[in-house]
Amino acid sequence: MVSLIDEQYEIRVTLSWLPVEGVRYDFEFLWSGEPIVNDAILKRINDYWNSRHRGGVFFTEYAGDRPLQALEQVLATDTPSWFEPIDPDLAWSFYPDMWFPFLKVSKTGVTELDGPRDRAQRETDPDDDYFTVAFHGDTYNFKDADAYSGHGIGFFFVVKRKELSRFLADLAAERAALINQFGLGWEP
Repeated sequence: MVSLIDEQYEIRVTLSWLPVEGVRYDFEFLWSGEPIVNDAILKRINDYWNSRHRGGVFFTEYAGDRPLQALEQVLATDTPSWFEPIDPDLAWSFYPDMWFPFLKVSKTGVTELDGPRDRAQRETDPDDDYFTVAFHGDTYNFKDADAYSGHGIGFFFVVKRKELSRFLADLAAERAALINQFGLGWEP
C-alpha cells in the first residue's frame, strides 16, 4: 500500500495481481481514514466490480497500459503529463509548478504557482517544487451506468516533488514485487 497524505486527507493506492490484466491499482480517497466516495452508489454487479475497495476506484495495466510512465515523465521533464487506461474508469494527471488549470487555491506555505519553470530559474531546492495530482473517476463506476461518459468525480492533491518521487518509487517497487511473484516474464 502506498499513500499521499496531508493531515486528514489521504489518497491510498493498493496494488494487486490479476492473471489477465496484470497489475491492478486500487485507489481510495479518504478523510480521517473514511472513504469520501459513497460506496452505496458504486457499481457492484459481478465479481470484478465487487472486488473494489470500499469507496474505491481502480484501473489495471491491461493491454499495455503503463500508468507509472506518466508520473516518471512529469518528474523527469517538468511538463504536464497524464494517464488514461483503455478502460477509463480512473485517469490521473500531473501538473508541475501549477495548480490544476483554472483552479486557484490557498494552501499555507505554498507560494503562488505560475506554471512550469526552467530548472535553471529555480530559487529553491527542486525537491520543494509543487505538483498538482488530479484524479478523474468516470461515472461508469456508479451503479446503473451503462457506458463511459467522460463525466465524473475529481480529486486533487498538491504535493512536493520529494513526496511525489517517493510515491513513484514505492509504487514501482510494489509493482516489481508483484510481477516477480506472479507474472515472471509477463508484459501485457
